[in-house]
Amino acid sequence: MPVLTVMLCLVISGCSTKWDKRYNVTTNSMAPTLLPGDSIFAKPFDASSDVIGRNQLVMVRPPRTYGPNNVYPRRVIAIPGDDVLVFTNCLIVNVTNRIQMDLTADLDKRVPWHLAPMPTTNDCVRYHLGNDQLFVINDNLEVINDSRCWGAVGFASITGLVEWIKERP
Repeated sequence: MPVLTVMLCLVISGCSTKWDKRYNVTTNSMAPTLLPGDSIFAKPFDASSDVIGRNQLVMVRPPRTYGPNNVYPRRVIAIPGDDVLVFTNCLIVNVTNRIQMDLTADLDKRVPWHLAPMPTTNDCVRYHLGNDQLFVINDNLEVINDSRCWGAVGFASITGLVEWIKERP
């Protein structure tokens, strides 16, 4: 029995991940996923070995200066090779995947956002993501402190991959 206990301890310790950084959530930009008082644990991002996928939470340092060392949690919605169209009230990835609509206007009309008419204007910003670029957004779409105003972010701006969220008590 003592041998089994020692082996079990080795297996458990070998599988554990050591988080390099803990972040405290102070805004509602990622609500409802993250709320003020939550803690995020992220492992450092290594572009040579880590793979980032759509819908993954990452820690990102914005390309513009929003403060000396600001790092924000954001959701990846487009990955290298994707095409992104950003309209005033709509965000489209690879033409067929509609991500965001003006939810307030659509709800007022009682039209589900995914059935609302597509924008017809050519007034949009287009991005074709390079081999080391991502497009990241907030879960709270009313807060536009993300790639909709920053543009695509490079892998060099990704400081960590969110591994675990500890909700507030």
